[in-house]
Amino acid sequence: MKTCPTCTANNLDLAETCTQCNYVWQEIRSAKFPQDLITKIENVAPSSKSKWALGLGLFAIVLVLFTGICAPIPGLWASVIGYREIDAMKKENRYSKTGEQYCTAGIWAGWIATAMSILLLALGSIYSIWVYQWVKGTFIY
Repeated sequence: MKTCPTCTANNLDLAETCTQCNYVWQEIRSAKFPQDLITKIENVAPSSKSKWALGLGLFAIVLVLFTGICAPIPGLWASVIGYREIDAMKKENRYSKTGEQYCTAGIWAGWIATAMSILLLALGSIYSIWVYQWVKGTFIY
């Protein structure tokens, strides 16, 4: 029999919580989530590929926003690298929360930069057609 440290009620040895006050025993928590597993998962540093995904995604965003250069290629590469690295982390059991955050941010930045690049290309094409029609109508009879 286990005696609850908070309410002194008697409980079965296999009980995870106290029947009176729902106190959870510390040894049960550590048995369900071993400290070695928790620290192993949390202490894995982000990989270089996850950093590349984030870097390429941010680079593509900067190209599109601040220079007006259409940059779908770095954006697509950031997305591809991010997706592949997340899959590799899950398959190889080297999960890193920070690495997953880097990859996710890189994927989002890559897709946003790609969409903005396509929008800029479309607007540039429409503007070019409009200018061509204006020149044709104004100067060519």
